[in-house]
Amino acid sequence: MRIKTTVYMILAIIMTASVAAVGVAPGTIRLPYTQEQQTARIIVVNNQDEQTMVMISIAGELADSISLAENSLDMAPREERELSLAVMLPSLTPGEHQAQIIISEVPKGQSGGTGISATGGVISRLIVDVPYPDRYLTAAMKADDMAIVVQVTNKGSLDIAVAGAEVNVKGKDGLITLLNTDEKQVKKGEMRELVAYHMLLPGEYDADAVVRYDGNTLAAYLGFEVGYPKITIKEFSVDRREGISRLSLELESNWNAPIEVYGVSQIESEIVKSPTVTVPARGRNMLDLFFTSDAGTVKITLHYRGRAVEQEIVLKEKEQPSVRKSPPVLLVSAVVLVITALAVLLWRIHARRR
Repeated sequence: MRIKTTVYMILAIIMTASVAAVGVAPGTIRLPYTQEQQTARIIVVNNQDEQTMVMISIAGELADSISLAENSLDMAPREERELSLAVMLPSLTPGEHQAQIIISEVPKGQSGGTGISATGGVISRLIVDVPYPDRYLTAAMKADDMAIVVQVTNKGSLDIAVAGAEVNVKGKDGLITLLNTDEKQVKKGEMRELVAYHMLLPGEYDADAVVRYDGNTLAAYLGFEVGYPKITIKEFSVDRREGISRLSLELESNWNAPIEVYGVSQIESEIVKSPTVTVPARGRNMLDLFFTSDAGTVKITLHYRGRAVEQEIVLKEKEQPSVRKSPPVLLVSAVVLVITALAVLLWRIHARRR
């Protein structure tokens, strides 16, 4: 039986690498655990514009528990066919158990049957969850830029009255934040999301959660990132000496872990790469670029964490020495004439009053 199962699994891997000539729905079937006979149904689809023969086979732990009414189908072009599976489960241990229903096309010139030969196919998975005795909870975590979510699933045989989680979040800079999720009831077979909202700054974090439910505890862990790393140019200066210019960039990081960065400058046809520097967590560092061109604009590309960020910088031109010029002769003459006219006018007014 193990050899047969292994052969079928190899067949499944080969089939998933090719373009499926046939389809199946649904992709996953979940059945409750019972030792009474159950019926599962799948839809087999011929995706081709020609008639084809389809072979159905079963692999996996529950393969011997599933019976097929027929293991091959002669299908017309674009035909859909419903197929019933009789399921009789044995005594199983608590947890998840699976079988794979493999739908494959039989090559032209071959007949359907037990021969293993396929040109393409798909798989539908049949899953049975056997409940654990009493209360039994599993947990998984996910996070985004606004919240940390603890997904809890009740795989026990009893409902859980209340479940909640305490989440310790530690950044790469050593800072720790304590968060508490909301609390929810989790019925048997049910999955609920316990949510804790955060206001974490961009960076890398580790989250350790302790889930408490009806007097029991459960641990879960998640490494995650908030936002994305960003290096910005805060200040720059240019030092020109004897045909060589040094452009000094002051870089700032928004990330809570050190970031290695190097720059590439392009001025006209001159391209220069800088040494790599490390910008500390949420800190600053200097990066120098040297070039010989005296153009006024330079394109800078900063490379870090697989990113390439471009920015143009307009360099300040050298200040030209100012030359003090004498006032124009005509302007001086005009001022003298105006002053003289005002003096004559004032003298005449004074003479009349006398």
